Amino acid sequence: MQHPAKFFKYLKPSTGKERKLLTRRWSFLCVGVLLALVSIVIPLQAGLPHAQMADTDSKVLESSRIPAGQISAGANPGRTLDKAQSGGQASHAKGETGPQGEGKAGSTGAGAASKPSAAGNKLIPVMEPDTRIALAPTIVTELQNKEELSKLKAPALPATLILHVNSGLIVTDPAGKTELGSLETVLSTVDGQMIPAFYVKNKETVDRLVSMLKRKGIEDAFVVSDQGELVKRARTEYPVVRGIVDFSAAGDLSREGLMNIRRQTTKNLAKIAIMPAAASSREAVNYLQQRLIVVWAKEISDAPRTNLAVHTLITAGVNGIVTDSPKIALGALKLYSHEKTLVRKPYIIAHRGMPSKAPENTIISGRLGLEAGADFIENDMYLTKDGHLVIIHDPVVESTTNGKGKVEDFTLAQLKKLNANKLFPSGYPNVQIPTLEEQIDLARSKGKMILAEMKSKNPAAMEKLVQVIRDKNAEDLMNVMSFDAEQLRRLSELMPEMPCGLLTGEIANESKVDQSLSGTLKLMQVRNTTLNTTYSGLGQNFMEAAKHRGLIVSPWTFNDKANFMRYFGYGAYGITTDYAFWASDWAASVTPGIEKVVLDMNESTGLSVIVETFKGTRTDSKAEIIVLDGQDKIVVSGGKVTAKEQGTAHVLLRYTASIEGGGRYDLYTQPVTLEVSETGGAAVKL
Repeated sequence: MQHPAKFFKYLKPSTGKERKLLTRRWSFLCVGVLLALVSIVIPLQAGLPHAQMADTDSKVLESSRIPAGQISAGANPGRTLDKAQSGGQASHAKGETGPQGEGKAGSTGAGAASKPSAAGNKLIPVMEPDTRIALAPTIVTELQNKEELSKLKAPALPATLILHVNSGLIVTDPAGKTELGSLETVLSTVDGQMIPAFYVKNKETVDRLVSMLKRKGIEDAFVVSDQGELVKRARTEYPVVRGIVDFSAAGDLSREGLMNIRRQTTKNLAKIAIMPAAASSREAVNYLQQRLIVVWAKEISDAPRTNLAVHTLITAGVNGIVTDSPKIALGALKLYSHEKTLVRKPYIIAHRGMPSKAPENTIISGRLGLEAGADFIENDMYLTKDGHLVIIHDPVVESTTNGKGKVEDFTLAQLKKLNANKLFPSGYPNVQIPTLEEQIDLARSKGKMILAEMKSKNPAAMEKLVQVIRDKNAEDLMNVMSFDAEQLRRLSELMPEMPCGLLTGEIANESKVDQSLSGTLKLMQVRNTTLNTTYSGLGQNFMEAAKHRGLIVSPWTFNDKANFMRYFGYGAYGITTDYAFWASDWAASVTPGIEKVVLDMNESTGLSVIVETFKGTRTDSKAEIIVLDGQDKIVVSGGKVTAKEQGTAHVLLRYTASIEGGGRYDLYTQPVTLEVSETGGAAVKL
């Protein structure tokens, strides 16, 4: 640093030499200031604040390899959502703390961060279907023959086209017997209108395909296989490409079979599992989705029943439909045009339990959250000095207890002596800091799950988490997330079959969807994680575009009811809140009061639905009847059906839910069968 006297001398130079020196120094200073301003303005214009992204530049992500077994650390119908977005950015409370309460929305907590490069933004401008379903299932088709390719034209374009590729990089029919043309020729014909999904069957194909994708800079694409290790091989060499594991030929559909699908999908660095349509019941689909697997169901048409098959999958809540009749599938989505429609229940995540009503991160708080209807307890975990995982948010105990000091300097016995009622001294005279084991027992007793956040940076904490999960046989009860990318890397090494979420700050940008989603995908793909982000900057357009890429978006933390309701209507995967009771009495699902109806000629019957709320209350209610097929067999008037002619018809039952502030949304049952018989019959109740 200059001596003060010399510095002030140069502010008022007396010689030509001093004037030249001052001019040169001011020039350097101005250039430096200009460069600093540019470095600030560019990320702001991109909608991606510099400190909001994780710790690897996108250019590095494009060419990086993932070491084996590791991770590196209602739209407007008929318009594209990936390019040239306009407005619509959701309002939000600035500076809201999220699940981690770091005090500033946007901090990733993952160390030095870098924004994605605009140079790599190459998303396909996917057309959104004409429907009012929030996050409607993406439509996917397999290329079967050359003629089919010429028929795939707007406005009936699927979002994704599966191309079966052999080791010569030739596109074939699904059986691999008939060559349809070189991969480059087919991609040129598709001309960037559909997302390509490359189905591979051997290592040689994977290696040649990855080399071509890198050379051409193709990023918005999938690699698919029924051999999970091939997907992993492609993802390891080229992390930006997304993975799909094909289980469409799977036979074991038990809970353990579904858990194995979760394990195999995750350990092979994928997020999407293709399921057979016959196995894609509401229960199975929900089971996998709740455990962070994106479900695409494969439907094979059989002419007259195709429309029914598609509606069965739509109302099952699948994330994608793989069909050889994309035009029929897209047409079926138009039926859902009455009100905003939810085909999947947005999971309510009880943030630290119910801190709006009881001491946070305690058993009583978690119990209140679950009893209010939450699907998950969200927690925060640190490791005690004697090696136990305990549930507490801050690294020090004085925030919530009568003690003082760092959590990780205490033994479990010492922590259990503290009273964790500091924020709620009235009504809760003595509450303890719980262990993870105690919280697992609570979740299991309620049939719910835990969204576990690793706050500790101690490597032994992740080792202990895996041990507890295995000792307590709690794999099916847990999803794991963290701000700390290094801890997530450890988890992937210790338990590669366990999905995880990367907690981030504000990285979505509703007015620049293409740019921010491209960067977000690179950030998530290199770690094979879900996107657990602040809702600041996140909106419907970003979420709709993300669904086509199999990205699970779970925003936090909603302590403003207007935003809570808004993102509920967007169909967000999970909604984290201190106020789980806000949704307690909202309709979560509907089922038909009668599963199958057999009627005499000219006989009439009423059809109703059983409405179940988030907290589990079930009531019988009237519903609107939507005829899918067999219109010549029945007559519908109000809530009644009258038999007209012998045969079979299928209907959907629609229930319109109302919530405070004038909010409305539709829920649908799965198809109900009606048979008209000359001999008479009876309604078969559920």
